[in-house]
Amino acid sequence: MKTALIEGQWMYRVDERGRFPLPPKIRSEFGKKWILALDPADYTITIFSLETWQKMVSEADDRVQLRMDWCPFENDIDAQGRLTIPRRLRDLSQISQTIIIVSVGDRLILKNVQSYARRN
Repeated sequence: MKTALIEGQWMYRVDERGRFPLPPKIRSEFGKKWILALDPADYTITIFSLETWQKMVSEADDRVQLRMDWCPFENDIDAQGRLTIPRRLRDLSQISQTIIIVSVGDRLILKNVQSYARRN
């Protein structure tokens, strides 16, 4: 079982339907099913492999509260290697058309290019 994703940062455009490509190296390593969730600490979209999310849920003291706080959505990679950000997550996180995907341990974090550039 893998515990960490490949390190890296990738910039992509999000189309009008909320789709963006998942980095090929990540995609090939972790399969088709992913969980997109809203980190309650800073309202950024966090992407987990299904296995990582299930582990997080199983270790939570209050599984219902975890799901309420994180607003998770299960998502499959489409034939073009894209994930779709659900409308609710796009609205809550204020994702723009250009995003940076940052690999952080066992998850990916989606950031707006503008907010990411201001912090780094």
